[in-house]
Amino acid sequence: LATFLIGRGKQPEARVLLDRLLAEGDAGEKAKAHLQYARSHWRRDEVKESLARLDLAAKEDPEMKTTLRWLRLRGQVMEELKRPADAIAAYKAAYGQDRGNREILRTVIRLAGQAK
Repeated sequence: LATFLIGRGKQPEARVLLDRLLAEGDAGEKAKAHLQYARSHWRRDEVKESLARLDLAAKEDPEMKTTLRWLRLRGQVMEELKRPADAIAAYKAAYGQDRGNREILRTVIRLAGQAK
C-alpha cells in the first residue's frame, strides 16, 4: 500500500505506514520500508535523504543492494548528486539484473558518453 501511495504522491500517508513497519517489522520488512522511504524522498527532490535511506535499507538487509529497484534508485540518486561514476556502477549492476532493459542500457551509455 505504501508503494501505491508514494506513486500517487501521497507521501504523508505512506510514511505513516512505513513508520509502523520500521517500528514493528523484522529486518527484511525494515529494509523494504527504508527503500520505500528512499523513493518517497526521491519524489520530493530530497536526494540526500533518499541516499541515506538507501544506505539504511542495505544495512538492514545487505541483499537489498542486489535488487533491481534499489540499484535503479541508487543510480538516479547518484546521477542527481553529480556522481556519474557511482551512477554508472549502479546502473550497470541494474542492467546485470535485467539484461533486456534498454532504458537502463541507454542510461549507462549516456552517462559514459558524458564522462568522457
